Amino acid sequence: MQAHENRDLVYPRRGIERLRDRVGQSRARYLLFSAASISAAKAVDWNLFTDLVPADGMERALEDLTGRLVANSPFSIRQTKQVMGMGPANGQVTEHWRRLWAQNAASTDLAEGRRAFLEHRRPDFSTHRPEGGAGQDS
Repeated sequence: MQAHENRDLVYPRRGIERLRDRVGQSRARYLLFSAASISAAKAVDWNLFTDLVPADGMERALEDLTGRLVANSPFSIRQTKQVMGMGPANGQVTEHWRRLWAQNAASTDLAEGRRAFLEHRRPDFSTHRPEGGAGQDS
């Protein structure tokens, strides 16, 4: 009996899970089983992309998005990125949230956000960024 060349392909588990979570079980199966191409408009409709921007508008769209991101709290963005990457709630996740809320209560970004709200202005988090652009809150 001859050894057969392995021609199998298994997608990475986390990639399959992300796709299923993003587009739903049926659409994920369709894409994975058929290897079908879909249009950019359909990819947006299926939540594979957040937005569709024409090539000649890409630079302006990127500048707008970058401006909005830079204007936000670095502490909030950093912590939100971390918790969005966590799996389902368990003891470790619950403990992380407890620590995060304690840090949040002492955050200079939270204090600035509250002041700005009370003063009816946009918050200015730029004073909370030390050299290098990272927020001082951790």
